[in-house]
Amino acid sequence: MAGSPPPGETEQDDTRGRVVRPTIRTLGDLGLELPGLALSLADLQNVVLDKARELAPSFPQNLIRIQGIGDAMVYRFTHGRRRIIAWHDTEADIVWVCASELRADDTYDDIIQLHERDELLPGTDDADRLAREGGLLLGRELIDAVPGWVRTTRDRTGQEQRFRLGGGVEIRMLCRRDDTIEEFWIAVPTLTADVLGLSPNARAMVAALVEREVGEDAIWEARYDWPTGSLHGWEVARLGLSET
Repeated sequence: MAGSPPPGETEQDDTRGRVVRPTIRTLGDLGLELPGLALSLADLQNVVLDKARELAPSFPQNLIRIQGIGDAMVYRFTHGRRRIIAWHDTEADIVWVCASELRADDTYDDIIQLHERDELLPGTDDADRLAREGGLLLGRELIDAVPGWVRTTRDRTGQEQRFRLGGGVEIRMLCRRDDTIEEFWIAVPTLTADVLGLSPNARAMVAALVEREVGEDAIWEARYDWPTGSLHGWEVARLGLSET
């Protein structure tokens, strides 16, 4: 994210949370099996991955680029007798370990051939695994958080509440109540919003958990307005009505 770091911090501090992941193809190079979704590939323990984590904050400083690959900034480093190939996805801020092999000579023809076959950099299977891991992590976070969000919103009737997920996405909630009807409003940002948003599946997960917590007697409908002002940036809103 653009902008100056907080006072007392340096630009380097922004890289502390940088993730290191092996591609699924590279698991075989590392002698690892593909684990279940409960274990993120970013949490796998391996000496090669540990070395990549040491280098990740300053990546690619002091590393050598593979010159035979011109359309991607792919770098190499060594650990013991192994040479490791890594690529930084700057958009997601992930350092991907793309290959690990014993050093037989000084050429990288095999690595270049992997790239030419579109087998070196992370592919669709890696993107799918990353998304599924993220969905599981989000689900766990929401299961823990939503009951408290609903209680707080009901305790503060008439006051809009905003709750922040770990990734920075904000969920808006509002409860209004009179002698006969309770209104429970929720708004979730989309991926195309001006603020950090959620995918359709993630939005559906939020809605389902909130609706379950509010209660089965509520009747829900989609809305494109918001009782306390603008809905701009949170294009998906739902209203649940139930008798008090």
